[in-house]
Amino acid sequence: MNKIGLAYVKGAVSGLENFGNLPTDLIKSNGLLNGNPISEELDALILPGGSLIESGDISENFKKEIIKMANDGKPIIGICAGFQLLSNKLDVGDESNNDGLGLINVYFSPLTLSEHLKAKVYPNSFLTKGITEDINGYHTHNFGKVEGDGKPLFYSKSSEGLIFSGACSDDGNVIGTMIHNILDENPNIVKNLLDYIDVKDVNQIYEANKQLKIDLNKEIGVSSNIPIAELENPFLEFKKEEGKSPRFLMISSTDAYAKEGKSFFTIGLAGALRKQGLNVGLLKIGKDVTDLIPALYLTKGVMENYTSIDAGFGGWVNINEAIASLKESNYDIILIEGMGCVCNDTMMFANQDFKICSETKIPLLLVSSVKGDLVTGLLYSLKSLNQGSLEFYNFEIAGALFNHIKNNEIKAELEDGLSDKKIKNSFFLPEIEEVTKLKYDVYGEKLLEVVGENINIIEIANITKSI
Repeated sequence: MNKIGLAYVKGAVSGLENFGNLPTDLIKSNGLLNGNPISEELDALILPGGSLIESGDISENFKKEIIKMANDGKPIIGICAGFQLLSNKLDVGDESNNDGLGLINVYFSPLTLSEHLKAKVYPNSFLTKGITEDINGYHTHNFGKVEGDGKPLFYSKSSEGLIFSGACSDDGNVIGTMIHNILDENPNIVKNLLDYIDVKDVNQIYEANKQLKIDLNKEIGVSSNIPIAELENPFLEFKKEEGKSPRFLMISSTDAYAKEGKSFFTIGLAGALRKQGLNVGLLKIGKDVTDLIPALYLTKGVMENYTSIDAGFGGWVNINEAIASLKESNYDIILIEGMGCVCNDTMMFANQDFKICSETKIPLLLVSSVKGDLVTGLLYSLKSLNQGSLEFYNFEIAGALFNHIKNNEIKAELEDGLSDKKIKNSFFLPEIEEVTKLKYDVYGEKLLEVVGENINIIEIANITKSI
């Protein structure tokens, strides 16, 4: 049977795509498979997105094996961060050493883009041979500007114009692209790969891929030693019933323009719920879905075609389309990261998060950062928001989470002040030292730890609601 490897190292978001259901073997940091070098075992290798260079878990031996496979003419496909690893260098704007393997003559610098799109194809590799029509996929990245003399494969037709989004080595067997879902949405690309490695029975590959996905979902993140539990009580009651929608929770904030911690909390909560055996889906109000990547790193979830919700400011689908798709899914709980609320000098008012919750009856949890000891103003803002939700949008805020709590005195003051604010559920997270977001393994596991140690997860689950 042909063997197609999928890199499974810290920082690799190995579940973000299905990769055409082609990977047959997970390849860990040592670069071995069945005790042998992967250059001797594999017919092809896929390097997924994530933070491969920044996390630093690609061992020297793994790097040597990638280069050996490249020199032997075997296909290597790097997607997003995988492409960066194959390039000359990644510039993240600091002094860190982010050199790639130099197999594709390009380098990277900052460019943020999150959108579904089509891409123009260039026939410079076996992978694009005979393809004349545009291909489909999506971008989601912060360091996606590609420059250099690598042979072009793809130019994406984005809202920013044509973007250089794919290149290959001189021999055409080492391929890099910023386009996710390239193997999931383009059968002609898959056919070219299978033909190139002379696959006789693709069903063998698909069967091996089923087992790979089981293995992939045995732990949180990658090489974390945090197992995903068998689903049992009290979390068993939150399992999705066939034909019904999953349970939903919108996570918004009291200030759309400040770092209140809604992304922080969404990531940690997603990991904590997945750890209990629940299938956790993630949506984002707006088009910038990059905030969800660390959560998907923990849960091994897929970036779905409906992950980005268009609420008037860009996105992939509207909320009702997403809900309809989710009724057919196997997700148990859906966490929606909202845009946050907006305030002025005289009143607090809500944006699209409140409107969506009002229309769909999705419960809303407000996250707020406690800045210093300004508890009184924060409680006033929360009261105003709750009154506004009832008076203008006809729904009640389900709960509030207070982030960056410096000490028990501030927590006690908040608890006392909440008694007359008609907020049914309140949660608290302590102030923690800043953790770099560039390393998904360190960042994601830290947020999981903080949320897991300070939040009663079953109480959060009880706020969620099937709609």
